[in-house]
Amino acid sequence: MKKNQVPVDNAEHKELSEPLDNFYNRLSAQDRNDFLKIEAQWGDYERDFAIKFGELLRQVRDLVKRPGVRDGITFEKWVNAHNLSRSAAYRAINVANGYFRIKAKNAPDEELMLENFMSLPQKVQEKIGTGNLEPEKEEILLHTSEEVRESPIWQKMLNDISKNRKTQQDQDEKIKSLQAENQRLSNQLANSEGQRADLATQLDDANSQRHHLELQLKEEQKNQPEAVIVPPDDYDELADEVQQSRSKLAAKEKQIEELKLAISNAPNEDDVAEYERLINKLQKQNEALAKQINSINEQMVSKKDQHETHRKSYQKVVSITSQWKQAIKHQLDVQELSSDVQLLSHEELSQAGLLDVADLLENKSKQLRAEVGKKVKAGSGNVVKGNFNDDLRKRG
Repeated sequence: MKKNQVPVDNAEHKELSEPLDNFYNRLSAQDRNDFLKIEAQWGDYERDFAIKFGELLRQVRDLVKRPGVRDGITFEKWVNAHNLSRSAAYRAINVANGYFRIKAKNAPDEELMLENFMSLPQKVQEKIGTGNLEPEKEEILLHTSEEVRESPIWQKMLNDISKNRKTQQDQDEKIKSLQAENQRLSNQLANSEGQRADLATQLDDANSQRHHLELQLKEEQKNQPEAVIVPPDDYDELADEVQQSRSKLAAKEKQIEELKLAISNAPNEDDVAEYERLINKLQKQNEALAKQINSINEQMVSKKDQHETHRKSYQKVVSITSQWKQAIKHQLDVQELSSDVQLLSHEELSQAGLLDVADLLENKSKQLRAEVGKKVKAGSGNVVKGNFNDDLRKRG
């Protein structure tokens, strides 16, 4: 609806909508002034009613939140009972909040700001009331009359402000994002430096521990008995015997070949018969030698396996014994508890389990001595020897 400004008492101007402006212009000066005074009061009452109405609804909203009232009725039910929707009630509250926000500024041009505020569209009033309007745009709206706001130039300026504000917000968001990424990378770098320092410390500890273990190993190698592993006593003798049997076997084979050649050149049948008898005899001897060689080889292999098992058992005993010695020497430090043991009673030591440890060690010692007593032979020393039975030397 088109609005025109008409003078009131030659001092103020009042915006009026058609057809009232034409009606008032046709009246006498006195009648027109009387109507315009009512128009001025109507605007004041209209503004006061809107503000007081919103303030009243805000009081109702706060009242229904009280513990004793909350269970009886809700704000929505209350406004519905007065033929008002919840959304309309909150719009009125937001308009009142905007009005009092402007009053709280205590600006010199407060009346102008309030008048401009009341002439704004209700959605804009609500945004000002809730503080959801850009501060720059809010200042411009509150200092611009309705007539100026309707001009294309002002609308373009307001749109530019919104665009610039949006651009600024995007830039702010980008800056925040970059700052967050920078902080993340800084934290990651700090964590990496911390991890590097931890790894360096762990590496130093590992090198120190390795050096300690190397020294400990050298010391243990000095104390560890040297195992002397020798082959069985008669191994070389039997090996020579096998070699000699193979030589004999080869010689007899050669002799058989010579006899076969002699048969082909024999002058008479008697010589042929003699050669054949000799060949049969040599072949039987060769068969016996071959069986003998195979039998000795099989028994030598068997004894060598037994000897290897014996050697491995000895090395295992040496290794485990060395570990036990190290554990007893370095981990089982009896003197570590010496001063504390002196302060405790026999019952307390028993409850602590120390006497159980002593009994366990004693029992293990007895078991170990019993096992060693079964096997150890006097004068065996550190030499692991093989043993071939005399029957291996027998020839079939």
